[in-house]
Amino acid sequence: MPTFQNRADNGCTARIRLKGHVDSMTFYPSAGKTARQLAEKWARDEEEKILEGNFVSAKKARKTTLTQALDDYENNFAKKLKGYHIERYRIEAWRLWKYKDSKLSELSEAMFNEYRDDRRLYVKDGSIRLDLAVITAIFSNTRYGIENPAAPTISTLAPTEKRDRRLFKTEQTYLLDALFNTQCSDPKRANEYLPLVAIFAIETACRLSEIVPRTSKNKETGKTTVHTTGLLRENVQIDGNKSVARIFDTKNGTDRWVPLTPAAIEAYRRALEIDPSLRGPVFRTTVSAIKQGWQRAKKRAINEFFKDGGTDIKFLANFRFHDLRHEAASRWKKYFDVIKLKDLTGHKDIRSLSRYLHSDEDDVKEMAKEMSEIQNQNVAAGDKKMIVFPTKKRA
Repeated sequence: MPTFQNRADNGCTARIRLKGHVDSMTFYPSAGKTARQLAEKWARDEEEKILEGNFVSAKKARKTTLTQALDDYENNFAKKLKGYHIERYRIEAWRLWKYKDSKLSELSEAMFNEYRDDRRLYVKDGSIRLDLAVITAIFSNTRYGIENPAAPTISTLAPTEKRDRRLFKTEQTYLLDALFNTQCSDPKRANEYLPLVAIFAIETACRLSEIVPRTSKNKETGKTTVHTTGLLRENVQIDGNKSVARIFDTKNGTDRWVPLTPAAIEAYRRALEIDPSLRGPVFRTTVSAIKQGWQRAKKRAINEFFKDGGTDIKFLANFRFHDLRHEAASRWKKYFDVIKLKDLTGHKDIRSLSRYLHSDEDDVKEMAKEMSEIQNQNVAAGDKKMIVFPTKKRA
């Protein structure tokens, strides 16, 4: 049986001793529960784990600070992630948190609720969820003998908003014009690959990281390393209307073949005109350069739109480069079933793919046309289930 000892500072220490396992934990009032209630729940859960053979001592959590846990997570796990270049910024942010020197066992729901409320002044819940994912990863990759203290806070966040942004015809016209006309003061410095990368993305539904190779710079030596991800010239096979490209080590860890449309092939050929090398990246630029050029081009497109008399304040608003991938998938869904679409986009399951498929006004109009044709054909064939209005009103 567990034992409990009340503390002078309103805390309560629970001790368990069962089958040779000895452990203890001190609790304080939190989330509307008394310290004794929290201690009793912990003791019940720990004894249940011991009986089931799943017990892990919480001693490591009482000795390890959040900063130490962040170091362990970064060095042993995060650095192996494809998205480490983004993950490390979130890790650094947690290293500046006011509770960074607290032991893991001391971290509480109240602390993370405070973090959530502070962050809500600047960002949406989706961003907070990504921040707290670092804390979840710490406890997922290393067994500290306690539950993730950020889990209750995560459950209070609003669901991630599903992006359904489509590119309208007028937006595409102005955007492509701005991408091809960089208006750079020095033509030699203009990024000629920018419009080609954008077109390749909207034609193939490829991620930017699959089109442009990722690079990293060693802070000590200053040497830049080009990774093997991205579209490489030696992996492109031009064969008329059966042209394809193979992309290795994609975001989800698999390799895949990508079918190339005539427009995608033209983007590839124009890239060869810029640099005729037979090996290496097709588009010899960087992800950073594309993102910066994209923002400048989008701003020019918006300015030109309003200069020409446009009045839509939502014109190209909140349209991101990654939305080109959504746009491509949504365009091709009219012609292929979900199995073929999954092969095109590289998604592992249909549920993930469905988040990329959105119908715009033209799609729905086309659907209305097809429904009308089907209904008229069925009425002509005498289908009794079809609704037909009476020709005369009742007297």
